[in-house]
Amino acid sequence: MREVENPAKPSPASLTPIAVIAVGVLVLALVVSGSRTGTIVVQRITMSFITTTHGRTSHPRSLSITTINETSADGVEQRSLTSSSFTRPGFEQVIAGNTIEVYDPVDNTVYATTERGEQRALAAQVRSTAPKGSHVVVGVGKMQLVSASANSIAYFPGRTSVYAQWLRSGEYRLVGHQTVDGRTALELVQASHTKLPINSGSGGFYSRTTVYVAPGSYDPIETVNRSVLPGIHTTSIERWQSYRVLKATPAAERLLSLIARHPGARVVHNATAFLHASQSEARTTTERTG
Repeated sequence: MREVENPAKPSPASLTPIAVIAVGVLVLALVVSGSRTGTIVVQRITMSFITTTHGRTSHPRSLSITTINETSADGVEQRSLTSSSFTRPGFEQVIAGNTIEVYDPVDNTVYATTERGEQRALAAQVRSTAPKGSHVVVGVGKMQLVSASANSIAYFPGRTSVYAQWLRSGEYRLVGHQTVDGRTALELVQASHTKLPINSGSGGFYSRTTVYVAPGSYDPIETVNRSVLPGIHTTSIERWQSYRVLKATPAAERLLSLIARHPGARVVHNATAFLHASQSEARTTTERTG
């Protein structure tokens, strides 16, 4: 493994001021603290999306996402790895506290930086590409990324399943048993719609989630979220193909190390190079899904 301290600067033409898209979807803010003797959750999920607009239903699109999350014994999230089928095959991202790494299979390189370094590089990029005479203000501070909804791919347990906690708190209610993908499951339904006004006179937005979990452990099997906007109905389905909870042993922790996963890769510590690699992945994602 060769470590590169000062990589060649990417060409300005390759750095466009697009939003940096995290690999897959939805990544939690992670803070490194507490004991490192917790659990590591490995999960592979297939996601499908169906949209009906003014009576016309789109063909469902599916993608497969793999996430690996480490949680300390006291419930603090340590590291998160995400990879997805709709990105370049083999492209991976790891977040550990303020450190961010991506592995780009195109050039077999691990690019690393910090949240602050990424934001400074993005701020410099926006300023360098802004029209002459314009005034650009870019705030640089701690970036916090949170999961967008309860039925998110960022699901992983503490000492007990989050769904069991929501059932006890009344956020979800048990409505019966179902068979999902050949497995017996408890069916939990969100106790009330999630509502959000949009515009006066244009109707409103609401969504409701149904969760299917394994009896006893409440580990996820499938979630179905149905959302309604004026003229648009969407359904997102997440099916867990695998779900494993491991002890956070040194061997298991190697699953979250890009260097361990790709021992022959270069390692580049440079915020601008990291941003370039992330944005190249974002462009590929847009081209394939747009």
